Amino acid sequence: MEIVLTGNSPGELWGWINPLVQTIRKQKPETIFSLFLLPCAYATGKEEKIAREQIGIQFVYSPKTSLQYLFLGRKPENFSPKKPIVIHLGGDLFYAFLLAKRLKTKNYAYQWGEKRWDSAFQEYFVPHEKQKQLLISRKIPEKKIHITGDLVLDAVQLELSGTENLSLEKKGYLVSLFPGSRMAELKHILPFYLKVAEITKQNLPDTTFYLSLSPFIEDEEICFVIDKDRKHILESSSGILVENGKQKFILTARGAEILVEQGHSYSLMKQSDCILTIPGTKCAEAGFLGTPMLVTLPTNRPEEIPYPGIPYLIEKIPFVGKMLKRFILLSYLPELKFTAQPNLWAKEQIVPELVEKLTPEKTADALIDLLQNQKKREWIREKLKVLYQDFKPGAAEILARIQHE
Repeated sequence: MEIVLTGNSPGELWGWINPLVQTIRKQKPETIFSLFLLPCAYATGKEEKIAREQIGIQFVYSPKTSLQYLFLGRKPENFSPKKPIVIHLGGDLFYAFLLAKRLKTKNYAYQWGEKRWDSAFQEYFVPHEKQKQLLISRKIPEKKIHITGDLVLDAVQLELSGTENLSLEKKGYLVSLFPGSRMAELKHILPFYLKVAEITKQNLPDTTFYLSLSPFIEDEEICFVIDKDRKHILESSSGILVENGKQKFILTARGAEILVEQGHSYSLMKQSDCILTIPGTKCAEAGFLGTPMLVTLPTNRPEEIPYPGIPYLIEKIPFVGKMLKRFILLSYLPELKFTAQPNLWAKEQIVPELVEKLTPEKTADALIDLLQNQKKREWIREKLKVLYQDFKPGAAEILARIQHE
């Protein structure tokens, strides 16, 4: 069987594509996968390498190659599927529409659907009833929509059931840092979080900090980001990356140790008293696990925030792009009620957010308050449990059956 996938950013690659590929591979090891990467404001540029080396997809094509095939008909090297199916797992639906038309084959989509491209899709798979109703409101025929469970939960289970799962020991509080999986985020947020960690440890010395390092970030990039000679747009701290046997840690300028783990993000989330994170997929994943979080979106330099859609396109305008993007975001961000996925989903603030001009001191104060307020953290856990009670795993198993039909 041959399966052609579409995808783009780290979130879809690791949270959707990886669990599906691993599940299908267990059932039918001979399945051949091809992945067409698509343009995305949140891409790191390493998706091609990660898809091949860590997920094990045989044929992976860059966004440039994908667009050349879709719009110009230039078939990628080694791409000659005989009877494939297409599964949309990220990127604009229009690209999956074109891909299925070129291949003259069946097309399926997870999570999203649009009426104007519906003619190219046989079925849609959604994680829950609310998403089904959203697609129905977009004029997608109800008979084509199936509730499967959430692929992200499959990704969580895949890691937590693994043989190399982490078991952490702690004396006081345990906080995991999630500064983003892209250099555009990391270079600003990680040094800022190091400063927050230093201040927190001054007040709560027994606090253990872990940095959850994305598979899309390499050691050399960490060293570059935390170097003492780098200039930062946020008040920050520097450090050095130290390797002691199998354990890596960052030693900050003020002597705080931040342990580093790569590839165990869900284990860290599950065992943390709190995570410190920027908005994104990690908020939803922590929500699934019931982990309290403090979500930060510094608006000190909004033009540096990776943002999809119109702001992303405007940023590319020579000379004035950054200035125009800053103007748009400064007009928009004050009207933004929530940024964290649990709050957006609940339409109320469950997890605390800081969306403003931030200092390390203000952020550390909020983190310390949350850590010391056990009742608040228990309330958050209970609210998250209720919020995500209808979210179930199992999507990968259901989508895997497509190949047999």
